[in-house]
Amino acid sequence: MSYAWKNISGSIALQSKNFPYSFFGTIQGVNSVKRIEARYRKSGETRQNVISSTDEPQSASYTFSWASSPGTGQYEMYVVLTDLDGNKYTSDVIDVSIDGGSTDDDSGDGLFDKIFDRRSQSFLKHFPR
Repeated sequence: MSYAWKNISGSIALQSKNFPYSFFGTIQGVNSVKRIEARYRKSGETRQNVISSTDEPQSASYTFSWASSPGTGQYEMYVVLTDLDGNKYTSDVIDVSIDGGSTDDDSGDGLFDKIFDRRSQSFLKHFPR
């Protein structure tokens, strides 16, 4: 049992504006798969985050969508297959480089920050030091 990535090998560079982003692959031995999970973790860390999961996939083709950027940084993405006996199999790891920060307003590049900066500049213009 294994998972083979389609159109990607080793690494990929993305920007936050690319999200959501879809990945494609093929499950070898799909009839033995109880659960499939796409996961990621920040490089150098052990905490795993689930991107997507499916119980008892019906097709060997498996597509998942990474809904939102976890922020600027280096990540490792992989797929974990669990067979009917509970054994786990991990796919090849894809190194993911994300540039451009989070898409959330607290990232420093969101609409809130742009409005706040404009208000601050306007305030300073009217009330100089």
